[in-house]
Amino acid sequence: NESEPAPRQALLDSGLTPAEADIRLVRRHQYEVLHRHFTRFVMCTGVMFVLVFLTGLSMQIAFIVRFIQSTDEECNVPLKLWGAITMIVWLLRVLRSWIDRFLCCWTPLSSDEPAPRRVVLKDISIAVIDCVWVVALGLFWLLEGRSATEISENSTGTAASGDSDSSDWKGGDWWEPSPSTTKAPDASLPACESVHPDLYLIAMVYVCFHLASAVYVWLNIFGLHSCLRLLVRRGLLRTSSAAPKGALDENTMPVELTPEELAEHPTCPICIDDYQNGGEVIVKTKTCGHFYHKQCLKNWLNTARTCPICREDLGCLAADK
Repeated sequence: NESEPAPRQALLDSGLTPAEADIRLVRRHQYEVLHRHFTRFVMCTGVMFVLVFLTGLSMQIAFIVRFIQSTDEECNVPLKLWGAITMIVWLLRVLRSWIDRFLCCWTPLSSDEPAPRRVVLKDISIAVIDCVWVVALGLFWLLEGRSATEISENSTGTAASGDSDSSDWKGGDWWEPSPSTTKAPDASLPACESVHPDLYLIAMVYVCFHLASAVYVWLNIFGLHSCLRLLVRRGLLRTSSAAPKGALDENTMPVELTPEELAEHPTCPICIDDYQNGGEVIVKTKTCGHFYHKQCLKNWLNTARTCPICREDLGCLAADK
């Protein structure tokens, strides 16, 4: 229910300043407005997330099965070591809440409670391992595992047809090594593609899928939501819940903030820019007494007719009373 006031006092009791509490309430209200008026898009995005999750889960299960069934025969890249640490990363993500509670000694009291630094560092560490080890090194090793035999044959053929001189340098240029010294990594071992074909294939598919799905998820969660928020702030979105024309002037009045009011409300909770008397016009709502930049509130009323903080109706006109 949009008219239901958000628990501002609860935020103040948690240690937030009045300005910080107002910003948090505006962000929450804004998210709800966007979610309500872009339901179809949110539903499609949610379905895609479910499909991505199920596909990734099925790949992980297939990888674990192939990993257990594979032999201990060595190949030219550490495929089994990469797989073992990758599965440990999966386990850390599955047990995230337990790790936060028992190792980091932190249990969130609400969904809005910020995580302490130790939990943030733990999450960043896992994300870095995922990017560097699982994706970057995984893709590099898998490509090496596929092309190692070909590289070895090319190197051997070039060395056999090269100059028989025992010198390591060819052509007199010190920066050009002789082909006989160019060797593929672990060329003495067979390629992983031939030693563990099933494990290699599912690992390659998983890494490519993981990279593509991560880009998709991050773009949708952060990129698209940020774009929608920017459009709301600029007044470029208008919904069926918008306030009628003239509602802004009818329900607000221009004000000059006193030093006491500036101390308690230093920034506009919509754009988070500082108030400056004599600068951008500041308005105060007549019914609930909240302060905003006039242009910010005008853009807001294109998507919702309620106060961004307390959700008081700001769409009433004199003709309606």
